[in-house]
Amino acid sequence: MERKGYNIWDLEIITIKETRRFGNLQDDSSEEVIKFIKDTILNERLELLEAYFGEGDAYYISVYAEKSCSAIKIHDDPNRKSYNYINKKYENDETDVPLSGYYFPQEIICEDKDILLDIIRYYFETGNINEAYDWIEFDD
Repeated sequence: MERKGYNIWDLEIITIKETRRFGNLQDDSSEEVIKFIKDTILNERLELLEAYFGEGDAYYISVYAEKSCSAIKIHDDPNRKSYNYINKKYENDETDVPLSGYYFPQEIICEDKDILLDIIRYYFETGNINEAYDWIEFDD
């Protein structure tokens, strides 16, 4: 039997109004969760999204957001690597941008909600960075 949903475990979504946790997205309810994520992003309510790919805590995505800006980080603990989305428009701009109580360099700020949604959905499907976009790789 083919498994439905995504290989996502321990998803946490913090919005300006609530915190929601999901044990996994391996069933029919996953599309409802995706709709919820899309709604929070499009209506600029997302503050934090963290999700682990597969069983365990080796691969995870963190999205820090405020209004239409976000910082996207994907972690690969077994290989001790992390990846930050890079916004070519601001390449090498290290100006601090506050998001969700943290500061991030301008060059990694995503200002496009469709890109953010595409990166999240691709990660939920594969556990990897979406190579359609630019990323900075660094050692943990």
